[in-house]
This record gives sequence, C-alpha cells and structure tokens, in this order.
Amino acid sequence: MDQKELLQDLLKKREGLQKEMIEIQNQYNNKKDQYLRLQGSIDVMDLLLREEEAGHPIEEDTVV
Repeated sequence: MDQKELLQDLLKKREGLQKEMIEIQNQYNNKKDQYLRLQGSIDVMDLLLREEEAGHPIEEDTVV
C-alpha cells in the first residue's frame, strides 16, 4: 500500500468515525430529551399528589 492509498484509507476511516459520532450524539440528545420530559412529568405528578394530600396548593418555595 503506497502513501496515497494509506492516506485515502485513513480519510475514509475518519469519515466513518465522524458519521458514527454524529449518530451517537443524536441518540444521546434524544435520550436526554426523553429523560428531561420524564423528569418534568414526575415533578408535576409529585407536586399534584403532595397538594392533594395537603388539601391546598403548595407554594413554589417549598417545591422539592
């Protein structure tokens, strides 16, 4: 394998890795978004249940 072929091979491998990294980053961002939405839902449900148990709205400064 001469230097030009070696360079082309390395460039091709780099391009493949870049594509994989972008795909992994997109998957990470999607999972992070799902996590944040789920956490928001949990926080709201927790607040509603605590308000129901307390029998009155809970002030923002007491939200955990």
